[in-house]
Amino acid sequence: MTLGGAVCTRDCERLDYPWKECVQSILPVCDSVVLCDSGSTDGTLEAIQEWIKREPKLLLCHWPWPNPVGDVEFYFRWINHARQHVPCDYHLQIDADEVVSEHSYGTIQKLKERSATDRFAVICNRLNFWKSARFLIPPGVCLGHEVIRIAPTNMVLASDGAHAEGTQAPRIAKHANIDIHHFGFLRRPAAYFEKSKLLHGYFFGSYDKRLMDAESDTAQGGNWMEAIRDVEWTDRLIPYSGPWPVVAHQWLHQHGFEP
Repeated sequence: MTLGGAVCTRDCERLDYPWKECVQSILPVCDSVVLCDSGSTDGTLEAIQEWIKREPKLLLCHWPWPNPVGDVEFYFRWINHARQHVPCDYHLQIDADEVVSEHSYGTIQKLKERSATDRFAVICNRLNFWKSARFLIPPGVCLGHEVIRIAPTNMVLASDGAHAEGTQAPRIAKHANIDIHHFGFLRRPAAYFEKSKLLHGYFFGSYDKRLMDAESDTAQGGNWMEAIRDVEWTDRLIPYSGPWPVVAHQWLHQHGFEP
């Protein structure tokens, strides 16, 4: 079978996504990678266009930005628009602040040895980093640590949650030893807060007061993830000692974290 990646992008440079590391982490195991840009104006689109000239596996498609406000389904529509442009039997959906571990490549290559007529979906392990590159959010809180990210390209995926149109993949999904490192909380604080204000508005039409307070409390410096209040699981973080994806080492160093 063939496998194609799908990554959605919008102003990833300004909002400090490790999007290049994300793409680099799946290129070795994907036959193609679709970057679905939705109106970037910060240089991200131009960087994609330049990269495509050097990397034949990369493809670009566009999704007209819908200016969502309080629209919980906008990302579902976006990732599935990207999926429809993947020219492969199976697709791997990954967010632009996530990086696949090279230690998972053997598992992915084994999956690719299966027949293109097989019907299966894959549950990946997502490591959600908090406070630093050495702590993980515990399972069952904040966001999912088991996510369905590989499925037949003609099968709808529902991102991290459930969706009425995405019921096929969960029914046939099996766990595999594939690790996805989610570094979204480790981006530059100013970029994190800007991204969060945008995303909360897109999804809910509001913004979390805890983040407002944390931004105010750390305006003169400090780690906002240590300052944030009223988050009941921060005393249950799971220590993590590696490995970290090699392609992400430089990004982590640049953000003050030691892998």
